[in-house]
Amino acid sequence: MEETEGKTLTEGKATVIYEEKHVFYNPIQEFNRDLSILMIKMYNEQLKIEAEQNGKSHPGIDILEALSATGLRSIRYWKEIPNINKIIVNDLEPTAVETIKKNLEFNNIDITKCIPNQGDCNDVMYGVRNATKKFDVVDLDPYGTASPFLDAAVQALNHGGLLCVTCTDLAVLCASHPETCYAKYQAIPLKGEHCHETALRIVLNNIQSHAVRYKKTIEPLVSIYVDFYVRLFVRVYDNPHATKSAFSRSGMLYQCGGCKTFWPSRFGEVTQDNKGNSKYKMTIGPTVPPKCEFCGSTVKMGGPLWLDPMHNVPWVKRALQHLEQEETKSMYKSHKRIKGLLSICAEELPGSPLYYNHSALCNIARLETPSLIVFRSAVLSTGHKVSASHCVPNAIKTNAPNTVIWDIIRAWNKLHPAKLANLHPESPGRKILSVEPVITVDFKERSDAKFDSGKIPRFIKTPGGGPKARAKGKRSRNSEDGNTPAPTERAARKRKTNSTTTNPSPLPPPTTEKVRKRSYVSFKIQRTNFSTWTTTRPYFFQRLNFNTSKLLFKSNCNFGIWNLFKRFLK
Repeated sequence: MEETEGKTLTEGKATVIYEEKHVFYNPIQEFNRDLSILMIKMYNEQLKIEAEQNGKSHPGIDILEALSATGLRSIRYWKEIPNINKIIVNDLEPTAVETIKKNLEFNNIDITKCIPNQGDCNDVMYGVRNATKKFDVVDLDPYGTASPFLDAAVQALNHGGLLCVTCTDLAVLCASHPETCYAKYQAIPLKGEHCHETALRIVLNNIQSHAVRYKKTIEPLVSIYVDFYVRLFVRVYDNPHATKSAFSRSGMLYQCGGCKTFWPSRFGEVTQDNKGNSKYKMTIGPTVPPKCEFCGSTVKMGGPLWLDPMHNVPWVKRALQHLEQEETKSMYKSHKRIKGLLSICAEELPGSPLYYNHSALCNIARLETPSLIVFRSAVLSTGHKVSASHCVPNAIKTNAPNTVIWDIIRAWNKLHPAKLANLHPESPGRKILSVEPVITVDFKERSDAKFDSGKIPRFIKTPGGGPKARAKGKRSRNSEDGNTPAPTERAARKRKTNSTTTNPSPLPPPTTEKVRKRSYVSFKIQRTNFSTWTTTRPYFFQRLNFNTSKLLFKSNCNFGIWNLFKRFLK
């Protein structure tokens, strides 16, 4: 074997070589690749079953990996998934495609079967949208959002094809930048404990919005949030009639700005008349008043979101059966984590969008937090269902209405009263506790409040998990954003700029007005050295005393702490 340059790594049955500065690779995504291999392998088996039911033979599958980087994912697909006809291993960057070719040769893979391709993945997908034979699997694993590729992806799939989507821009999807989220996904997220499930439902709704334009419908198989990204596996079908009912699968989300109570509201519903004909009924609004019925705070509106189930439960249970096989334990390094995560997905209530966090509910009312088992038992005692969520460990996903949830909090307050001195008279918690509970709640622990997946390690964190920086290699002229010039062009522009501005004028000093606007602390840190700091200490503490007193009085600080702090200042 020839001596290789760069880093060498082995994952599954693949070994690849890459240069980190030119090609993106994140080892934390091994879980993503393991799960993808499991899903595609199951999908391949499902296609074989469907072909046999129609009296046909299964010819195998064609896969497109749209954004390949090192080609590791495609190499693992080829070596670990049977019955693959071909894989298009695409990337926009020339350096990445050269790395892909080297890795295919390094793994002794025929490049007529695993075909490296340099180009815009949208061009590749749009190029087959009118072909009789399209792709069976399209895998989108971009750096950031997948939204620019979804329109082409849904058109590049055969009937019943599998779309695998990763989005790593959770800051956008989880409401840190709602305006950016609307620009990318045509949806407004709302901040809350349920933000990660909201992110999944925003992406699902966005996929559906692209699919219905081309008379296609979607069926989510598995949709998960893990580490710093969301990963979705969705089947796309050609079904013009079913697109008429797409509106009933989506809706808006209303959420109180004070107590964080939420109300999902579908756009409408589809019913059947006596003759079996479909009737499409639109929701009559407004479904939620502008002020919260529990605390009187303003209600905000977000969405649209996907409000149908995120998982196909029979499919998830089949996946768990696959993981019981002995060979899978050695095949997938993240076997335990996949098993734990899918176990929770199989138990999630399919008809209950989003979830509450029981500790956050108690915090609103400044109550002692009961154990998760006790709170679940209380929900079950009211005659409603409850489940966990794969997103967070202490989630309460239930079909109980909001009135029942807050009555459970009020009943808990009877047993463990909150200190009303800690609650402002106009706070949401004070207003909620001022109402007497209507229902009877039993907080005795129940055996059915302990789920089956509790026997399996469920929330296994990967050490050192997190997104990596984008590769710093040369970018091609046809870059994703369309605005990044080629390296030679950038260099020419830089030389031209340097030649025209040999003596650039220095930046103007900050004006007196701007200096005055700075706080005293930041001004001293920037303008004085340590000796000057010590000489101005009395004046500094005098100002700190004044500013801090305002802060502490506004936050209702304990006066004992404030007196102790004043003694420290002296």
